[in-house]
Formats: sequence, C-alpha cells, structure tokens
Amino acid sequence: MDKKIETFTEFRSRLVEATKRLETLMKRDPDPSYASILKQIQQVAEWTSKGFRPRDEDLTRLSFGMLASRNLDDTDQPLARELYMIADTLSHWPSAHTEWK
Repeated sequence: MDKKIETFTEFRSRLVEATKRLETLMKRDPDPSYASILKQIQQVAEWTSKGFRPRDEDLTRLSFGMLASRNLDDTDQPLARELYMIADTLSHWPSAHTEWK
C-alpha cells in the first residue's frame, strides 16, 4: 500500500498490520534484519500509543524503513513499501505537532 497516511487512526492501523505481517514472515524466515525491524516498529508503537510524536533523538535511532528497503523488498515488496511509508510518516510528523489524534 503506497497510499499516504493521513490520520493517526490510519497510522496505528497500518503499524499494527505491518507488525502482524512481519511476525508471520519471521516464523518462516528468522532473518536477524527482520528481528531488528520488528523491534523498532514495536518501539514506535509504544512511543506513539497515545498519539504523541516520538522525540527527535528517538527518531534518529530508527532505521527500519531503510532495512525494509534493503532486506524485505525481494521477499515481500508490499510489506517493505508499507514499512517505508510508516517510516516516512514518522519523519514528516512535524515537531510542532506533538500530538496527532
């Protein structure tokens, strides 16, 4: 899904779905890069659980969008694109807009 994420509800829904898809993929292929992606998106889920933007220092530690592009694109291109869209949404979440509901 390459559709831009417009609302917080959509962000959360797509984050949850991507997490489930990655967990399923990891059962078939326990690649360490997938584990890293999963850990990062679980952290994102925790940081954003109440609609708040993650801190800048937290965002700079994230690399799951790049990892997905490099390591998932050949295995599950739709999931790789979805993770990239989630990462892109986080990077464009304005700092002045700390809460998104």
